[in-house]
Amino acid sequence: SECEECEAGTAVNESGSSQCLACAPGFFAGDRASSACQGCAAGSYAPGSGAQRCDACPIGTYSDGIGRSGCTACGGGARLWTTMRRLPVQGAMQWVVTDGAQGEGACGCDI
Repeated sequence: SECEECEAGTAVNESGSSQCLACAPGFFAGDRASSACQGCAAGSYAPGSGAQRCDACPIGTYSDGIGRSGCTACGGGARLWTTMRRLPVQGAMQWVVTDGAQGEGACGCDI
């Protein structure tokens, strides 16, 4: 029999198998012929099966582990929350509102 490449978003689930299966939520296969699905990195997620890439967690949410299918909302209550990270801005480190937060420590009150 002839070998065929798996489409992006799918991978072979075990060695020697010819069946391509969709990557589970939280995992992705970005290229054709992927031999395995990869877990989304902290700060990103893939909500459905068959993902070709992971998306950054939106502002005000975070993902603190690998292979997440969703992001956790910061805080709670009536306060407005955001996510920030220290980044160089014009030669000085400053807190900047950003997506892709990798933990609850990036959460802060939106002033």
